[in-house]
Amino acid sequence: MCSVKIHKSYNSSTIDYDVSIVKLCSNATLNTRVQTIRLSEKDNYTENSYATVSGWGYEVENGNLSSALRAVSVPITSRTYCTNAYSRVISITRNMICAGYSEGGKDACQGDSGGPLVQNNTLIGVVSFGMGCAQKSYPGVYSNVANLISWIAKNSDYVPTNSAPKIYTVWWFYVFCSLLYLCVYNI
Repeated sequence: MCSVKIHKSYNSSTIDYDVSIVKLCSNATLNTRVQTIRLSEKDNYTENSYATVSGWGYEVENGNLSSALRAVSVPITSRTYCTNAYSRVISITRNMICAGYSEGGKDACQGDSGGPLVQNNTLIGVVSFGMGCAQKSYPGVYSNVANLISWIAKNSDYVPTNSAPKIYTVWWFYVFCSLLYLCVYNI
């Protein structure tokens, strides 16, 4: 790892602007395990639409790290639902997206922080925090890529795709990591 760029407005008390860019020292070769991904530019996620979160984090709260990459589909929650769920804990900002089942049971967990939340082959979120792992009534909270796209584009060596104007692609070796658990994933 050659450098880490932390968002200048990151606040560890509010966990707002929870995004960083990690740059490796050498280029990665694209193959079946290393790919680019489109970054979201529009904050227009539909409540109850599904997104996929993946990582090598704990399989259960306070458990063991997974030895294999795991993934789960989770429903996007409304901002109101998420704000109410965390009202006594932390303020949910426009820089955050929430996803998870109201009954709990499936979500990201410790060790997944910095991992991708993907919808329609687009990176829409980055695992940030939650109340434990997959707790009932507490969706997972993700950094909102669309709200942070200007900073990401300005501070990374992105490659625009040819398929649409102003859509950014990011190499997997530029991983946007949570400051809670700085991590680099090799997918």
